[in-house]
Amino acid sequence: MADHAPLGHTLSLSAERRHDELCNAFEDAWRGGASPRIEDVLLRVPETERRALFDKLLQVELAYRSGAGPDEYRDRFPIYAELVDSIFRNASGDVAPSRPPPIPGYAIDDPRPIGKGGMGVVYKARHVGLGRPAAVKMVKAGAWGPTAGVHRFQREARAVAALNHPNVIQIYDFGQAAGVPYYAMEFVDGGSVAERLTGDPVDPSWSAELVETVARAMQFVHNNDIVHRDLKPANILLTADGTPKVSDFGLAKRLAGDDPELTETWAVLGTACYMAPEQAKGQTKFVGAAADVWALGAILYECLTGRPPFRAATFQLTIMQVVNEEPVRPTDLVATLSADVEAVCLKCLEKDPAQRYASAQDLADELRRFRSGEPVRARPMNARDLAAKWADRLGYDVGELVGRSPWAETYTARHRPINRAVLLKLSTGPVGSPQHATLRREAEALAGVEI
Repeated sequence: MADHAPLGHTLSLSAERRHDELCNAFEDAWRGGASPRIEDVLLRVPETERRALFDKLLQVELAYRSGAGPDEYRDRFPIYAELVDSIFRNASGDVAPSRPPPIPGYAIDDPRPIGKGGMGVVYKARHVGLGRPAAVKMVKAGAWGPTAGVHRFQREARAVAALNHPNVIQIYDFGQAAGVPYYAMEFVDGGSVAERLTGDPVDPSWSAELVETVARAMQFVHNNDIVHRDLKPANILLTADGTPKVSDFGLAKRLAGDDPELTETWAVLGTACYMAPEQAKGQTKFVGAAADVWALGAILYECLTGRPPFRAATFQLTIMQVVNEEPVRPTDLVATLSADVEAVCLKCLEKDPAQRYASAQDLADELRRFRSGEPVRARPMNARDLAAKWADRLGYDVGELVGRSPWAETYTARHRPINRAVLLKLSTGPVGSPQHATLRREAEALAGVEI
């Protein structure tokens, strides 16, 4: 294990859990494309805990930031200079200074990892007796310590080992090597869906088939009382022939019998771009199978449009979008998309879990209908329904359509906060469209008239 400078005191269990949650959020911010500051996170704990938290945060940051050197961190954190030097001596990501420890029954020929994150590191290996390739995931040295992070890693292994499905990554065995927890799983050599997505829309039929297959796998997972909570393109691996395999159950939650010490009520765990609103709010006890249905919809959205439904400059701003904003309609981004597949996608992304598909199986069946050319049950909303949904978020109750022009539609409405009758005039096109520009010019002209 890494030979870090002594931390000087032992943290309480509540402090360990608090650090674990902060490190999870810190890593999620890096995953979401932000560059969070260690200094800002340290201010959220008492001064006596900051050295221990700094140890963990720096190692998470080094897993996602390339080219960083110790001099920068010595200048930023002079009181932790010795600890910085120690961390950089062990910053290769391996569980040992040169190579991982021997694992009974497996040979790791190359100590360079094929994947790593804030908590784990993955090596390509082979089973000595059978000669088959495998992937070995191990806890990274010193990154999290023998507390909630390790417990979550062990829980992941136990959860996935109980699942036997062709579209869920298969666990061969797990245990400890030289005191380091590990598990061996099937090696999938076709990359991930994230590597297939280049920022451009992909074929809707391929997208629907992919998400349908994964949705059926997730129904199997849910039937085994497990919620993934971190479904995203990077966690869907592909075999050489394109078969998807759901992986990385590190944030998985058992619907019954889970350990409440591992996920406190307000812990925000997951990746912001694919996180359901109830998950983004930290309402852990309300996060169930519907959160995975949301994530499947977010994956479908990115496949269809080339971008996630929500993405801002920081993790926190993305979370705010997930909770408070409606996604841009996919057909506003890709005009050639079918209204049916758009309706399926948007139904998954309803803020209210009860308004989404009742199960992953229902979503899979809907996508099968779309691919077969049958009518889907999630019909596109008409113009009035869209207007009502938008206006409700601003405090208006929409009534009847009373006027229409090529660039706008006018509805009767009531402003709830002051109970006043008004007219709402809404653009028939999205922001930036000619219709929107025309309505804006009209509004600006009227605003300048004093009567």
